Amino acid sequence: MPLDGNAAGASRVVASRTSSWRYAVKRQRQLWLLRHAEAAQPAARDLDRPLTERGQRQAAQLGETLAASNVLVDLVLCSPARRTRETLAGLTLAPEPEVRIVGGIYEAGVDTLHELVREIDETATTVLMVGHAPGIPGLLHALADADSTTRLAPVAHHYPPATAVRLVSPLRWQQWDQAYLSQVQLPQA
Repeated sequence: MPLDGNAAGASRVVASRTSSWRYAVKRQRQLWLLRHAEAAQPAARDLDRPLTERGQRQAAQLGETLAASNVLVDLVLCSPARRTRETLAGLTLAPEPEVRIVGGIYEAGVDTLHELVREIDETATTVLMVGHAPGIPGLLHALADADSTTRLAPVAHHYPPATAVRLVSPLRWQQWDQAYLSQVQLPQA
């Protein structure tokens, strides 16, 4: 059914090369799960661990990859730990998304992180969660559907620092119990 660019519910309109018909693409919600980049060995307090030089490079390279892929993040949910905040800063996301520092992400288990996903405002389409292991990898394994098995292989047993994955689903955030793992981005540095 042809729709104009202002069709209700259409988040993206694609024009065909052979006709002027345009079709609405169903709105997909995207959740990026990012484990912070490489951090220094424990400081006096774990919350205060900074990124290493390698971690800073990892964050910058991931930011470049996201920008080259035209990833536009609406909302960031970030742990209060220094290493996660430095990872986020190193991404230099543009345009700058809304950022929420969420204490519940630090040392969170899968159930806590899953509840944070279900509480995301429905106006956000692309969300980035910056956190820690084992919570972030655990949430991936909890949400990845059966069709994601092949893509899950690179992070099935080890989720290195500065690894980001993208889960997609047309469901409302409140209904996220499973999603398709569409991308795994391993660190380059």
